[in-house]
Amino acid sequence: MAQTHGWSPPEDPAAPSLLAALGQTMQTAGQLAGHGEGLLDSLQFDDQIYRLLAAMVLPELREDRPLERLRLRQRDGRDAFDELIDYIKENLAKPLTLTDLEARSHYSRRALQYAFAERMGCRATEWIKHQRLDQARRRLENPNPEDTVGSIARECGYRSLGLFSVDFQQRFHVKPSVLLRESR
Repeated sequence: MAQTHGWSPPEDPAAPSLLAALGQTMQTAGQLAGHGEGLLDSLQFDDQIYRLLAAMVLPELREDRPLERLRLRQRDGRDAFDELIDYIKENLAKPLTLTDLEARSHYSRRALQYAFAERMGCRATEWIKHQRLDQARRRLENPNPEDTVGSIARECGYRSLGLFSVDFQQRFHVKPSVLLRESR
C-alpha cells in the first residue's frame, strides 16, 4: 500500500502485525477468488479487510478495556459528556428525555443536571430546546421548496406546532411562518 498509494500505518507497535495480517488476508482472498463467485462473500473477506484497515487507522478500536478507552478519550480531550452532547445533536428529531440521557451517559439525573449547568449554563432540557430552535431557525432561513413550518418543526423534534411557534417567537422574536416566507 505504501508503494502504490503512499500511505503508511500510524506509528504503533501493533501496526506491523496488522499489516502482515492484512497482506495475508488479501493474498488468501486472491487465491480463493477463482474457486467460485460466492466463496469470498460467504467467508466475508471484505469484512475482515475492513476491520484490519480500521484497526490500523483507529488504534482506539483495539482497546477493549474500559480504562484504556477512558484514557484515550481523555488524551483526546473528550469525555462521556462530550459524547452525550454529540448524541443529542445527532438525534434532535427524536424525543430526548432525561431518563434516556441518563441511560446513554451513565450519569445520574442529578449529575447530568449539574454537568449541564456547569458546562452549558442551563438545564439539560433547556439546552436541548435551544439546540432544536437553532436548528429550526437555520432550516427556516434556508428552506427547501416543499418545506412547511410544521415539517421543519417535526424535523427539529417538536410534536406540537403550537408549542414550537410559541418557543420560536420567545427565542427569536419573530413568527416561524414569517421567517419562512421571508426566506423564500
